[in-house]
Amino acid sequence: MFLFLFLSLAPVTLTATQTYRIEVWKSKRPHSSSNSPHIITIIGTQGKFTEPIRDFFMSVKEDVGELKSVELEAKGDDAFLFTDVRVRSSRDNIHVSFYNYQKQWLSTDTTEGVRKIFLNKQGDNTYTINIFTGSQTYAGSESIGLSLTLHGTKGIGEAGLMEATSNVNGWFENGSQEEFTRYNMPDLGKVVCVMFSVTGSDAWYFDRVVVGGGEGGDAVFENKDRVWLSSVADEGRLQLSVCNYD
Repeated sequence: MFLFLFLSLAPVTLTATQTYRIEVWKSKRPHSSSNSPHIITIIGTQGKFTEPIRDFFMSVKEDVGELKSVELEAKGDDAFLFTDVRVRSSRDNIHVSFYNYQKQWLSTDTTEGVRKIFLNKQGDNTYTINIFTGSQTYAGSESIGLSLTLHGTKGIGEAGLMEATSNVNGWFENGSQEEFTRYNMPDLGKVVCVMFSVTGSDAWYFDRVVVGGGEGGDAVFENKDRVWLSSVADEGRLQLSVCNYD
């Protein structure tokens, strides 16, 4: 007599994991770093996870799907300013960028910043931005706090906080050319206008801005009216739109 033993095995669900590289790029402006334990949440189409904020770090987590958003939350009153967040999963091996286009500081002290900053992925397009500072005396700036918004025939893209990469302080120096690449932007079509917005009092003067990546090739925006930018009213403009429909 043979005895057959049948074992009933419960189904085993294997959860896929991914290695995420997270880069939080802090501003070069004075006092931008923080000792407070702020946190960041990475949000995808299938889930999310939270980590303490560090400059660059790796995290092995369950797959959250396609990366869509990030949320930064203050856990202390030591204010923190960042320019952008870049996240890359081992599955896709391409980073997704999120820009602090409102130039918000993160802090539990509401006189210094906001408690939460939520940023969405804007799209999948890439644009280059070349900024040419004037060569006349005092044209450069050490603290202009510049951000740009790109307007196109198909939409609007927030390029975020612009800080010079040619020096450790992020200053726009006299006669300099600074090139920026902005990833995960919307499809703007033909770029027709650039909106400048500043927060700093050290007045700045630019000659032109050249935006590449849009329909029709490079779009050139010249400072034909010779406008200075500054948060101080008698030194310059707080905001400026320059358009080129040619």
